[in-house]
Amino acid sequence: MMIFGNITSSDLMTFEGRTVERIDPIQDKKSKEITHYRLRVVSNDGNIELRKFRVEGIWHLLENEVLIIDRGYHNRQRQMDRVIYGHNELSGATKAQREKVDLMVFRSSMMGRFHTMGMKLTRAGVEEYRPLMEADYRSYQARKNYGIEKANAAQFHKPLPSSDTLLTNFRKFRKADGNPNAFLIPRAEPIDLELQASADFCFSMEYLGRYADATRPSKTEICRGLIDELEKINRERTEVHHPVLIKVMSQRTYERWIDAYLDPFLTCLQRDGLAAVQKKFGFVEDGRTSTVIGGSVQADAWKFHLVTLDTTREKYNRMTEEERKAIKKVRRWVVVIIDVATRCILGFSICRTPNERASLKALRMVFMDKTYLFRSAGIKKSDWNKRCPFYEMVNDCGSEFG
Repeated sequence: MMIFGNITSSDLMTFEGRTVERIDPIQDKKSKEITHYRLRVVSNDGNIELRKFRVEGIWHLLENEVLIIDRGYHNRQRQMDRVIYGHNELSGATKAQREKVDLMVFRSSMMGRFHTMGMKLTRAGVEEYRPLMEADYRSYQARKNYGIEKANAAQFHKPLPSSDTLLTNFRKFRKADGNPNAFLIPRAEPIDLELQASADFCFSMEYLGRYADATRPSKTEICRGLIDELEKINRERTEVHHPVLIKVMSQRTYERWIDAYLDPFLTCLQRDGLAAVQKKFGFVEDGRTSTVIGGSVQADAWKFHLVTLDTTREKYNRMTEEERKAIKKVRRWVVVIIDVATRCILGFSICRTPNERASLKALRMVFMDKTYLFRSAGIKKSDWNKRCPFYEMVNDCGSEFG
């Protein structure tokens, strides 16, 4: 058996895409040489089919990938991968568990086949078809365990379970949509006591957080509700034999937890509103901050307190005295872009009302040398060459920033 001498229980063999339960060598009676191999192939309906090949044929099947040996298919890592990405993988099952589940799956498939033939899903209906099912079950075990077509008295076969067990397993298998994991007993997960205690404390604090609400509930109301909820959870854990119960404190202890652990700022804000929390804590918002030049700039529009004439200097110089008296006096707006890190004005635009054109003019000025404005105003010994690219702009919802 040199071809299959190193097959282990974690390997999977498939023939034409179907699982091979076992491969038996057949020796010549005179020469004792292996001449054939018998394959026990699982058919699509869960039954066992016997296939016999010469040694040369086995090599041909392996070369053409009709017979495939998948090394390490049943190891723990690949099982976990199939649990995550697959559907019908037996999670963490040993070889003995897989064989036990295979028998249960075959019995359930056999029940489904006889139910299609007219068997009623009652005790009397199962007993009526029991002789036929027992014959099929013995033949299946003979092909699976001994590699022969018919069962005989020299073989050991597991008996067919009772009608109630067959019906229960069939309904479970059908409800699971043919998933064999329905027959696998889930492994108990160890409980981390420290993690469970932390989770219980977080649950208690989340419930006590209901004190910070605009409806202004009292501490007594919240603490009594928490005690009732914890007692209910402990009763449920006792029913399912959960080893960890939540330690229920006194009402006064939970009231002290509210004062000690809840954020007083958020509690006051939720219960009394913004005006009350500003009065109590006396805070002022700092707004956006940045330490990198050009990391963040702020854009906004302000209305001047200064009143000016609604005209330009060129037009004003060409006007008569009567026309100058008719000029309206207005308060103009300025759109300004300021670097947050340095508080340097990078661009501005003066306009009668805020608009997109003024914002675009201020935006273009961010990347320009603005010294020419000083020269036009008669300032000769100063410059304004502050300019930089920026990564973020903060502005309000004004239409001038559309």
